[in-house]
Amino acid sequence: MGYADAFCTMMLPANLCPWLEVLSELVVPLATIAFLFYPIARHRVVYVGWSGQKLPRDDSFASASPPRSSQTQFRPQSVSFTEQKSRKTGGVWATVWESVLSSPCIPCLRTKPPTKAEHIGADLSRRGDWWGPADFCSARGLECAVQLSTLLETRVIRHGVLPGSWALPWHANQSMEIYRQMGMRNSASSYIAAWLSLDTASFLFVSQVLDKERLQLCTGRDALMSRLKLVLRPVRATLPFPAKAAPEADTIGAFFGLERSSCVQHCSNDGIHYTSIQVALYSKWQFRLAMKTFGFRKGNVLEILIVDWPGRAVLACSRISVTPDLLLLLE
Repeated sequence: MGYADAFCTMMLPANLCPWLEVLSELVVPLATIAFLFYPIARHRVVYVGWSGQKLPRDDSFASASPPRSSQTQFRPQSVSFTEQKSRKTGGVWATVWESVLSSPCIPCLRTKPPTKAEHIGADLSRRGDWWGPADFCSARGLECAVQLSTLLETRVIRHGVLPGSWALPWHANQSMEIYRQMGMRNSASSYIAAWLSLDTASFLFVSQVLDKERLQLCTGRDALMSRLKLVLRPVRATLPFPAKAAPEADTIGAFFGLERSSCVQHCSNDGIHYTSIQVALYSKWQFRLAMKTFGFRKGNVLEILIVDWPGRAVLACSRISVTPDLLLLLE
């Protein structure tokens, strides 16, 4: 004897027992239907017929469409798969499928809404809330260092996987349009373009030179092997970050290799002189592991400096704050 039969026998009249048995069998199906179709009722939209035509709750059949401004007033930043499907078909079953996916009793079927492509556009790469000038005088060994350039702008350049060809973005006249946008416009001045390459993107620092003679001295022959160092200074880190200060750091050529780094002086077609310094950061697995595990964590603040160690001078530097926008750019 089931619980319903026992309850009927002890507590209820005999003529009500069959109805109670029927209701007990319908509880689970009715609860399931309520969970599945609650999102449709919450939308306050009535679907008529198989065409999927949507009518307002007050059953008005006015054919005049609302003003265009009211139609485009709200645009969500992320669109789920089911919303895209429903917008394309406009049918009843698309909305039923959306209700099934959004139901709290079926969490395994939920899909993560993709981010729109607008979030990784040029405006985001130029936004100044994740980069700024570095306080290199606080770095050990650089308390009295000389600043050779002033930072104009820092960007993340998304170039994809670079083939082993001659047309690389840091080569002569390959990125002049980007350089001009970042402030490299005066032919009477000299500039530094520092490319720090990751997997499919690169940090690009563009700086205006303050001391041309000293820059010529520290970027001469064999500079990568004997003079220039790349210093990564953690300003704020959620986990202990392994990094060497300027006195202990190896030179760029000794650590990364001359085939993974370059320092070349260029002159553009319109007479702009600039020095291009490029370092493939992820060419060393130790650096890649450290940056992905400890460096690029949300909330961290890092300073990247290119230093002329014998001359105690800073060629280029920038402070990087690991924000959600930056992590999106580096994906």
